Amino acid sequence: AVTINGNGNTLTSTATRGINIETTGKVVLNDLTITCSGQRAINVLEAAELTLNNVDATATTYALAFALESAGSKTVVKDSTLTALAVVNVAVANVEVEINNTEIINVDKSAAENYGAINIGRNATGSKVVVNGGKVTVSDDSYGASVFGIGGDVTFNGTEGTTNVEYIVAVDN
Repeated sequence: AVTINGNGNTLTSTATRGINIETTGKVVLNDLTITCSGQRAINVLEAAELTLNNVDATATTYALAFALESAGSKTVVKDSTLTALAVVNVAVANVEVEINNTEIINVDKSAAENYGAINIGRNATGSKVVVNGGKVTVSDDSYGASVFGIGGDVTFNGTEGTTNVEYIVAVDN
């Protein structure tokens, strides 16, 4: 297990990824600000058990992203702030994310894009994001969540702000 106690400090990164999680073990980030001018503040690459406590993560594209071999990841976010274009992005199957009392801020500035604050991709069958409490703020006319394809789901429980979910099922020609 790896625990990083930020003690209120800030990790500033100009890399494409601020922090890569490349383990199948437990990772805990406490009381840390991650400011990434690159694409992803926290990038989960393997099936980790990730916990974020009082983490403020900001990036240009994703604050929290699940890709590559992260299928089966389990993540709990508590009392945090996540800010990005598509704040939470799940691109693989069977990822479980529970977000509690957290502010989710979508900074999509293009009306043509309309990214959801939470996005579940076409290959993310069985993936679930549950948001309990907190607040979702979106720019322009973006959605609280966008689910592409079939099999993934996003649920908002007692969450303030924009909590509409857009389901987009692609049709093959």
